[in-house]
Amino acid sequence: MMRGPGFEEIRRAVLERELSQLLTKRLLFAPLGFLLTLVFISLDSARWRRVTLVSVSLAFVATSAFEYWRFRHRGVSPLSQPGTTLVFATGQALAVAATGGTD
Repeated sequence: MMRGPGFEEIRRAVLERELSQLLTKRLLFAPLGFLLTLVFISLDSARWRRVTLVSVSLAFVATSAFEYWRFRHRGVSPLSQPGTTLVFATGQALAVAATGGTD
């Protein structure tokens, strides 16, 4: 199928707009998840678990903010996804291990 000369530019513009909306929503909702985590942490008696969960939550919020900043200044990058996925997957594994989800 033949595509017009401006197809790639339009495709890239639409992709950037959608990614911008996604990152903005994630940046807005990240503090809500952090606050919910703080509520649960305040009920926990183990200090090491509180420190771990606060650290993971802060890493999630910081990663969301950094990804939004990077997108706004550099645009879409194919290398940003693996790093973000690694941070979130590691954080999720730490949170599950800290809360006893692997018992």
